[in-house]
Amino acid sequence: MSGLDNIIAEIAVQANGKADRILSEARQKAAEILEKGRAEREEWQHRLDETTEQECLDILTQAKSATRQERRRALLRARGQVIDEIIAEAKAKIESLPDTEYFDFLFRLFEKNAQPLDGLIRFAPADYAGIPGDFLARCRQVCPGSTLRLSGDMDTIRRGFVIEYGKVLQNCSIDAIFESERQRLRDTVNEVLTSDA
Repeated sequence: MSGLDNIIAEIAVQANGKADRILSEARQKAAEILEKGRAEREEWQHRLDETTEQECLDILTQAKSATRQERRRALLRARGQVIDEIIAEAKAKIESLPDTEYFDFLFRLFEKNAQPLDGLIRFAPADYAGIPGDFLARCRQVCPGSTLRLSGDMDTIRRGFVIEYGKVLQNCSIDAIFESERQRLRDTVNEVLTSDA
């Protein structure tokens, strides 16, 4: 879905600044954790006289390991937050497109998911009110010979539509599209953020 990929790429570019800030904060937090770990190590090093060398080495190893794990967790939390924000921004950007672009996006979504069967395109009420007059005709060109109808009674979704082919439903709501693509989007955004880290 090139339109979605383009939007994701644009959002990823815009998010680099935000990602840099959040990752910088995570790095600062990790540096604080490292400093705390160093202070603890120094304290344990002062206790070398009171305990055996091996016990001290074990304690130092544990402190270093805990510090590394806490730093890794802080960076992962920050990266996850950035990814979730970028995905939310991408969804919001699609939903706030001007009507012409938004319904072109929905038409491309229909093209990708249409089957050459008789069907009912059931829109979310919010979208049904703004459907351009030629939308159904464009959809019929995708599946010539099939009977397609429009409805605005799909109140279980916020935005988008569901294509109903008898008992088979093809969920093309914006939420469903992002949910089904969530892992791919997370991988794409994570790749961008990792290359900058």
